[in-house]
Amino acid sequence: MRKNFVIVLFSSVSHLVQADSWIQKANCGGPERGGAISLTIGNKGYIGGGQILGGNFQNDFWEYDPSLNIWTQKASIGGTSRAYAIAFSISNKGYVGTGNGTDDFWEYDQAANSWLQKANFGCGMRNNAFGFSVGTKGYAGTGNGSTDFWEYDPFVNSWTQKANFIGGARDNPIGFSIGAKGFVGTGSLGDTLYDDFWEYDTTMNTWNQKANFPGGVRTGAVAFAILNKGYLGTGITWGTFLNDFWEYDPLTDTWLQKSNFGGTVRGSTCGFSIGQRGYIGTGCVSNSTQGIYYKDFWEYAPDSTDGVYEMNFSNSISLSPNPTSSTFTISITAQLQNAQIEIYNVVGEKMYTEPLSNCASCTVHPALPSGIYFVKLQTEKGNAVQKLIVQAP
Repeated sequence: MRKNFVIVLFSSVSHLVQADSWIQKANCGGPERGGAISLTIGNKGYIGGGQILGGNFQNDFWEYDPSLNIWTQKASIGGTSRAYAIAFSISNKGYVGTGNGTDDFWEYDQAANSWLQKANFGCGMRNNAFGFSVGTKGYAGTGNGSTDFWEYDPFVNSWTQKANFIGGARDNPIGFSIGAKGFVGTGSLGDTLYDDFWEYDTTMNTWNQKANFPGGVRTGAVAFAILNKGYLGTGITWGTFLNDFWEYDPLTDTWLQKSNFGGTVRGSTCGFSIGQRGYIGTGCVSNSTQGIYYKDFWEYAPDSTDGVYEMNFSNSISLSPNPTSSTFTISITAQLQNAQIEIYNVVGEKMYTEPLSNCASCTVHPALPSGIYFVKLQTEKGNAVQKLIVQAP
C-alpha cells in the first residue's frame, strides 16, 4: 500500500538560531509550581497540575503554541488536584494519572478540550513514578519504592504488567522514549541517589543497562527526546540543585555534556519536545526554611538542527492526520526553489528523498512500513522537521 503525507507551510520567513543554545520564552501559564506534568500532542506542548508555594496541589492545564509563543488555559485535569504524576501522549490524545497517592487515570481530547476517565493505573495508588509512550502504547512504573512496570493500551483501555524495572525500586526517575525503546534512569530511594540508566525494549519486553549518566547521582531531573537523541538535566543531589544538561546517543551509548539549562538551578521541573526543539520550565528550589517556585520557560536548540537556520512556518510543519495509514497531500503555501523532502527513521537512516523544486502542491509515495519517522523539508531558506507515525491499515 502506498502512503503519502501532508506538509503545510505558513510563511517563508527565516530566523537565525544558534545550535546548543537556550532562549527564554513566555512564562508558563498559571502560578509558579514544581512537580507538574508535561506532554506533547502534535505541535503543541502542555503542562499542568503540580504543587505551589504553601503546598497546595493544582489541576489547571495549559497549552503552549511555539509558533506564537503563547500559553492558553484549557480544561482542568480530570479528577483530584495532583503533583508528581505520570503523563504521556499517544497519537492525538494526552494521558495523565496517579500522583498524591491516587491511581485514577485520565485521557485528554485535544480537539474537544475535554477529559475522560479511563481504567485506573494497573497497580494502585502511587506518587513519583515515570511514564513514556512508544507508538500506540503508554508505559509507567516505579514510584513509592516500587519496581513494577505497566503497559497501557488505549484501544482496549487496559493495563498489562510487563517485566519489572530491574534497576531497583526508586522515586522520581526520568523516562523518555526513542523509537521502539524506552529509557529510564536516575532517581532516589530514601537517602540513596542513582545515576544508572536503563533501556526497555518494547518488542522483547526486556531491560538492558546502558552507560551510567555521567552528570552524577540525582533525583527530580527532567528529560525528553529530540529526533534520535535523549536529553537530561537539572535535578537535586545531596541538597544541591543543578542546571547541567546532557545529551544521550543510543546508537553509541554515550553521553555528551551540553550548554547548561538557561534558567537557574532547580529540581522538579517539567519538559517536552516539539519537532527539533526541547522545552523546560517551572520547578522549585526548597530547603528546611524556604521554598522558591518558578514559572519561567526555556527553549533548547540542539546541535542536530543541520546548521543554524530554521524556518519559521508556524512551527514549521503540520502533518494531518498523524498517525496515518492512508493518503496524504503535500501543500506548500509559497513556491520554494530547490526544495526537497527527506524521511528518516528513528535511528537516523534516510528512508526516502524527493526533490520539490518549484512545487507549491504535490504528492509523494514513500511506501513506509509501520513505525515512527521524521519528515524533513530542506529549502534554500533552511530546514523544517516534524515527527510522523505510520500505522498498519
